Amino acid sequence: MNTRRCQRIADRMNVLLELELGTSIDTRRMLGDGLYARDVLLVCDAHHGSDLSALAQHFRVA
Repeated sequence: MNTRRCQRIADRMNVLLELELGTSIDTRRMLGDGLYARDVLLVCDAHHGSDLSALAQHFRVA
């Protein structure tokens, strides 16, 4: 896991989720809690064809 890259991706997800859903995520927790990260990524995956979906995939690869 590339921590810096994952942090940048999580930061971007946070901004987009705030705009889309009006809620933020704990970006530090995304890096340390696998179950929390999974849940956030599933929410992002549900936004088919959006930047959120693409970011979720990038986070998994990083």
